Amino acid sequence: MAGNKEGSLSGGKTEDHIQAPRAKRTAIWRPGAETAMIAPKEYRGEVRCMRFKEGCDWKACSDEAAGRFFGEYGDFQSYSLYELTEEQYDALQAGMTESEAVQIMTQGRHLYMSVNDRCGPPYTIVFDDECRTLCPWAKLLGGDNVWPEALTDAAVELFESEKNNRPQRQKKRAARKKAKEENREEQQD
Repeated sequence: MAGNKEGSLSGGKTEDHIQAPRAKRTAIWRPGAETAMIAPKEYRGEVRCMRFKEGCDWKACSDEAAGRFFGEYGDFQSYSLYELTEEQYDALQAGMTESEAVQIMTQGRHLYMSVNDRCGPPYTIVFDDECRTLCPWAKLLGGDNVWPEALTDAAVELFESEKNNRPQRQKKRAARKKAKEENREEQQD
């Protein structure tokens, strides 16, 4: 890793840059590798090997153990997190501009979005409530004014840009409805 002779997680950027983990995480870096092994406390001891690509205001991750790919872009004014296909991840090249990376990432499944653009009150939309588990490395900015499940479901059904979320949200909505009905039946008994 260029500029990183000691084997620490911080240092110069390379094509697949490894970012220092937050305090809750344990990371193991193998000198000469472009991979971080991250074990957040939430994983209860599970260690995950992840490879990162980074550009200006965006980052992508390949979770080698799960065979899944993710990407994030933005800052405090507008932030998004996506699940990507392997082809989309491979199309991302280190050093790409944010606009080039966004064109690729927005083809994936939206997991999380936060907006604070001063055009209205800030809001956060959690499309997949497992996003923190799936992407322990992600910034996940925002979070104070989170849309309720019903509003998120309506937005996913309404907006064409969120069509990749429809099957997952429909399953979750059906599970919530079933749990609510079971709870109602238990209360009547």
